[in-house]
Amino acid sequence: MSNEPIELFPTSSGQYTFKPIIESEVITDESPRNPKGEPVIEPEFRVKPNYSQDWKAYDTAKTNEDELFKKLLSELLLLAIDEPMHKTTGRRGYSLRDKIFCMTVKVFYRSDLRKATSILKELRLMHYIDKVPCFKSIDNFFNDKQLSKQLDTLILITALPLAELETTGALDSTGFSTSRFERWFEYKWGKHEGKERVWRKAHACCGCTTNVFLSVEVTEKDVGDASMYEKVIGQKTKLFDMKTFVADKAYLSREILRFLEKLGLNPYIPFKSNSIGAPKGYHIWRKMFDEFKYNNERYMRIYHRRSNIETSFHMVKTNYGNSLLTKNYDANVNEIKIKFLCHNICVLIQEAFESDISIDFEECVRMRNSVYK
Repeated sequence: MSNEPIELFPTSSGQYTFKPIIESEVITDESPRNPKGEPVIEPEFRVKPNYSQDWKAYDTAKTNEDELFKKLLSELLLLAIDEPMHKTTGRRGYSLRDKIFCMTVKVFYRSDLRKATSILKELRLMHYIDKVPCFKSIDNFFNDKQLSKQLDTLILITALPLAELETTGALDSTGFSTSRFERWFEYKWGKHEGKERVWRKAHACCGCTTNVFLSVEVTEKDVGDASMYEKVIGQKTKLFDMKTFVADKAYLSREILRFLEKLGLNPYIPFKSNSIGAPKGYHIWRKMFDEFKYNNERYMRIYHRRSNIETSFHMVKTNYGNSLLTKNYDANVNEIKIKFLCHNICVLIQEAFESDISIDFEECVRMRNSVYK
């Protein structure tokens, strides 16, 4: 096999495909033509698949979501968070569980700091927290950099009850805007000064069946997607029954393909038009290149499962907002991760009714600790 670039084939719509034109589509002198004398090829129409929905189970999950969310969150924090030993002297501060619970309630209800305090007063009477913090204290919780690692653990644990359902993983990134603007200067075109909104980029890995997120990493907006793959994926897929992994062309590299292969995953990342099949020491590159070129229809069908992560991002932003209320970077990171944590818990509630799964956080904590000791 040669190492020539992938051949592109023109279609009647003016686009290009990697699949060769079948014999019936070849233009001849007898092909039908439009008034301008240009050949016309009838497009092939495909029926859009319909996906069934268990509406009774969905309605039950949504009508009980508020109550179940708080119960699951409380149980999760009790089993997954290890409280550090407090000092023998001085005033006792807020526990890690109470901090994360208060932050999560604020994001879940999409409320401001003062309104969140009134909600927490009711939850204090229901014994979800030990004491109600001042609204300024909740703001300080978001600025606690140490809570970020705790949130990473919680996101993974909330995904583990769905481990047996997930067979395909996906990797992508999305942006969240802030309320801040940064100044920029441009002298070349005569415009001396301007403003641009500050936003953060969330790099995430999710399952394509239930739309649950395995991990989330937050960076500045200029960080490249391909540079974050190892940190986002890590060893997390080993806890799931995943066999395939999909990502867009931003992640196309020999190193990433080999990294996914070592995890026991079949990587389906589309190749560029100028890609060549030279393995350069990475046999997985040649293997996937040949499948992409000679079995393109099947390859792209598997790759398009990646659209599920776009759906997952849309779910998070629709339910919990696509902008951030916090201002500092550390607070932005915690707020974004809590959005994804809220999403995961709601997915668990829905799947508990639709897929009849059991939610055992104690077993999930043991599974997580078996890999991350």
